[in-house]
Amino acid sequence: MIKVYSGNLREAKHKLLKELFLFDILRRYNIGTPKVVFKDTEGELIGRPFLVKQWIYGESADKIIERSYCSLPCIKLISKTLVKVHKVPLDVIDKSLFKIPKNIHERIISELMLIKVLSKRLKLRLDSVLSWLKDNIPRSKRLVLLHGDYNLDNILIDKRLKLYLVDLESAKVGDPMDDLSYSYIFLKFKERQSRKLRGIAPKFLLEYGSCLPIDYDMLEYYRLFNATKLMVFLIYLRKYLVKKYLILYPLLDTLFLRPMINYLKEIIKSYIPGIEVL
Repeated sequence: MIKVYSGNLREAKHKLLKELFLFDILRRYNIGTPKVVFKDTEGELIGRPFLVKQWIYGESADKIIERSYCSLPCIKLISKTLVKVHKVPLDVIDKSLFKIPKNIHERIISELMLIKVLSKRLKLRLDSVLSWLKDNIPRSKRLVLLHGDYNLDNILIDKRLKLYLVDLESAKVGDPMDDLSYSYIFLKFKERQSRKLRGIAPKFLLEYGSCLPIDYDMLEYYRLFNATKLMVFLIYLRKYLVKKYLILYPLLDTLFLRPMINYLKEIIKSYIPGIEVL
């Protein structure tokens, strides 16, 4: 598996080094990650920094979970792995690769500003949502290592039910409810796509809560925060894809983008009734 990193050379190198560090450190805590067989941190060979990772003979959790006999064991495995990630001590994290925030307030404000800029560019009416999120930022009780993009497509599971985290580019330090709510959103969306998978999202929370405490008020805040962030990003991505990938766009839009965006709108409206975002 080859991964080429995006951004300018400095950004791409930082992403590579961060992921390389995490592949190694997570294995020390019994969390499956691919082994790196070659790295080019300076982009000398193809003009971009890249990694060559050992091939993993497995399938994405998104596919495995659809098999009725695998859904519950898979959810349990996914939940327990997130617990392991959140239990990694912060004192082993390389401070040159990760910014350890003094408080979550500053990071959320920064992300809300970016969402606001993008929403204005996309002509979305999100002022009331963003104002609510800004005025109700909760106080984080603990900081942990976050995966940052913990959804089924970023997880591989082999025949022995060993789980591998294959994309750690979005990892950061923050409140664990951020990760938990993000995963919950994707699992609820998966439930909507298949009746036989109903109940996997609550089961995920139940399994996590059996190992680590869940702050449900914090979880609800991050559910709205992540739904808003994801919706803006996907609408932005939609406009980009329709210009660049005319052949693939209709299929992707029908199967994922349109239904996911509509689902995220529903989440936002459940918090702020009567809002129209488009």
